[in-house]
Amino acid sequence: MTPVEVRYHLQMRLSNKQMRWLAALPGTYGIRRLQLEDAGTRLLVEYDASRYRLPEVTNILHAGGLPVVEPEA
Repeated sequence: MTPVEVRYHLQMRLSNKQMRWLAALPGTYGIRRLQLEDAGTRLLVEYDASRYRLPEVTNILHAGGLPVVEPEA
């Protein structure tokens, strides 16, 4: 396993529905940890790089309706 952390900017605050979806996401194989930072303006995602690549993680977040933009470098 190769853990990687990436931070995404959120375009807006998350709705209750998005928060519930986000809370369930760590149960997804390969997604290890999620954490809202900076008063909910950024999202830290820790994932297993041997399972996912960054574009796949971004697609998972978009599939849940999360308003994320490209992660910080």
